[in-house]
Amino acid sequence: MKTLKFKNGKTFDFRDTSTINTLVYDCTAFADLDFIKAQFEVADNLIGGTFDGEPITGVVYTGAQVELGTDGKIVARFTARDLTEKEILEQRVSDLEDAMADLIA
Repeated sequence: MKTLKFKNGKTFDFRDTSTINTLVYDCTAFADLDFIKAQFEVADNLIGGTFDGEPITGVVYTGAQVELGTDGKIVARFTARDLTEKEILEQRVSDLEDAMADLIA
């Protein structure tokens, strides 16, 4: 299992075949998926966390796909994509604006 630890400290175990761009989760109840999905949807909760012991940077959550297997188990794939250069630059500008506002205040 590979562990994803969100920035807020919540952790979840995903299949060994998972990557940061496709995280595969097995469960037996849809309520479990709602809780995980909520963690992905918290702003900036993914960046700053860790996946399989490595820091997470430069990705954004894009969605989830859920399948019901013939054995009754639920398989979810949570997907993320790399930030574009434009998005990275916009984030840096925003961070600089916030820092300047703090200095002025």
